[in-house]
Amino acid sequence: ADAVAAMKAGAQDYVWKNNLARLVPAIRRELREAELRRERKRTRELLQRSVTQHRNIVELCPDAILIASGTRLTFANRAAARLLGANIPEQLIGRNLLDLVLDTSRPAITDLTAQAPRSAEHRSVRAHWLRLDGTSVEADVSASPFFADDAPGTQLVLRALPAAREPAEAPQAVQAPPAPAQERY
Repeated sequence: ADAVAAMKAGAQDYVWKNNLARLVPAIRRELREAELRRERKRTRELLQRSVTQHRNIVELCPDAILIASGTRLTFANRAAARLLGANIPEQLIGRNLLDLVLDTSRPAITDLTAQAPRSAEHRSVRAHWLRLDGTSVEADVSASPFFADDAPGTQLVLRALPAAREPAEAPQAVQAPPAPAQERY
């Protein structure tokens, strides 16, 4: 009864007084298992720290980052939300990637997303993206393979190009302000 209660309370082994020959192997086994538990805990902590650091890198990146499984968006960072006119990244999740691309750019993006999961190369194209408000933005797009839950997908990194501007007027010459008069003592 004492042995059952001890095991239910979390004991890994129970050594009877009349069988002390099992004591040393039981202690060795428990020391090994305790070391394995410490290592697993340390590994989980390191993994969590790494996940947090990578999440911060992605969220602080000024470039838009999208992840697509096929053509369905599964991730967007804050820069992607800003670029595509969403208030929050979650407004983009679940959307068809091609619905956010102007017709003229769809073949390039279709080819890019079809090739990326099967290629170790990073490929880039220039494409016109459709923002949620109906306006468009031009961006350079790089793609690479991405695996989530062992399913192949594509990571897209978009860097918006500056909007075309009208030529500015010639700059006016600016006159320096007059030098202050020197006081004489």
